[in-house]
Amino acid sequence: MTRCSLLSSCVFFRNGLTEMPCTTESLKNKYCRGNYGECARFMISKTRGSEKVPHDLAPNNMFESLEVT
Repeated sequence: MTRCSLLSSCVFFRNGLTEMPCTTESLKNKYCRGNYGECARFMISKTRGSEKVPHDLAPNNMFESLEVT
């Protein structure tokens, strides 16, 4: 299984969801340890730069990722 190269530095997982460990692991398994190319955070980081990724953007929030300029 391919792992996202940004996982260790992902602000979303370092700062958020500490109170929801099951949700955190589910998102990590789906996006960070699986289809990271479908992660909204990964896509913005690669196309716009990591400084453009909103800190609270969830990996599965594609609609919000379309609004990032």
